[in-house]
Amino acid sequence: GIQHNMRHLLIPLWNAYAFFVSYANIDGWDPTTTTARTGANLLDRWILSSLESLIQNVTAAMDNYDLQHAVRPFVRFIEDLTNWYIRRSRRRFCKSQNDEDKAQAYATLYYVLLQFSKIAAPFLPFVSDSIYRNLRTSTMPVSVHLCDYPASDDTRRDTTLEKQMETVMAVVELGRQLRAAH
Repeated sequence: GIQHNMRHLLIPLWNAYAFFVSYANIDGWDPTTTTARTGANLLDRWILSSLESLIQNVTAAMDNYDLQHAVRPFVRFIEDLTNWYIRRSRRRFCKSQNDEDKAQAYATLYYVLLQFSKIAAPFLPFVSDSIYRNLRTSTMPVSVHLCDYPASDDTRRDTTLEKQMETVMAVVELGRQLRAAH
């Protein structure tokens, strides 16, 4: 049910948040220095597009008073964020050869976590507020529950890229299944 799905994503969500905070603190990254944008990095573009898809799907389900369908996209998004975006971007947070790419990785993950805390606030009020309060800047409301619920931004959607990533994920999963079987 709904509670099971929300519990299923708590640990991966907290791990993604802890990963970001750890690396950002080590590097002294400041959220006011860079903003997330759909730049050259395909992973950034994909996760930002997936975030907009999440906002659209959750909003549509909530507008229809369908909480079961409102919760399902969260689990998929957190899996994509942790198992695909962070895992494949990890080197970007460590290396210093390309400071602009590193800054974009930080800005993207920061934006995603901040927006996610707003989207998830009705479902995970305490965890969302804890994440939000630690990530917010002084110009933002003091609580996630004082923020406007995010509205989807179609200019950040790249449905072609989302479909391409789905294909890549399916191929990788089939490869894992074949390896496990043999």
